[in-house]
Amino acid sequence: MLFEIDMKKYMGKPWQRDGRGPQSYDCYGLIEAIYADRGIILPEVNRPDSLAAMYDKCHDSVGLFKPIESIKPFCIVTFRTRPPKITHAGIVLPDCKRFIHCVSHAGVIITNLNDEHWATIRAGYYDYAGN
Repeated sequence: MLFEIDMKKYMGKPWQRDGRGPQSYDCYGLIEAIYADRGIILPEVNRPDSLAAMYDKCHDSVGLFKPIESIKPFCIVTFRTRPPKITHAGIVLPDCKRFIHCVSHAGVIITNLNDEHWATIRAGYYDYAGN
């Protein structure tokens, strides 16, 4: 199982603005690293105004991400931590009940998608267009 093999190496790594690993990550850096483990190289994003702008840019210019209605393993889940902008993202784990993400106060963690805080600010799901 991919989680047993690959996800453990990320757990507990600290958050750092523009962190691209392997010692520290920000939320997009963690997404880049996990997708790279799956053989998918995502473009580097240099401080977009928001994650929404990054997803819009990728979707519009190169068709990299697409919004999806229903959850699936390894899709990207987005959040509005500072509404109305999407400012945080993580990756849904294979059980589709949890997601892995990197937060400033705890580093890389796994959280239940139904966690009261995260469920109330969830913005939507995106999938890699090459899937």
